[in-house]
Amino acid sequence: MDYLLLQDATANFNKLINQVSANHKPVMIKGSENDVVVISKEDWAVIEKTICLSPIHESINPPEILGIYPHYE
Repeated sequence: MDYLLLQDATANFNKLINQVSANHKPVMIKGSENDVVVISKEDWAVIEKTICLSPIHESINPPEILGIYPHYE
């Protein structure tokens, strides 16, 4: 996985978004205290669907696993 320092990611954020979306390759952004991973919306939708279809879905609510609320488009 590629990584960028926070300063580099924020300086070129639009370019980063376009790159991640086009390449479907996540990028880690290293902050001073924490790191995050940027993935495309399309890739995130696949991850959500995979979790919802997995056997663990029967015992745990997927948004609880992910720490998110359902999104609306």
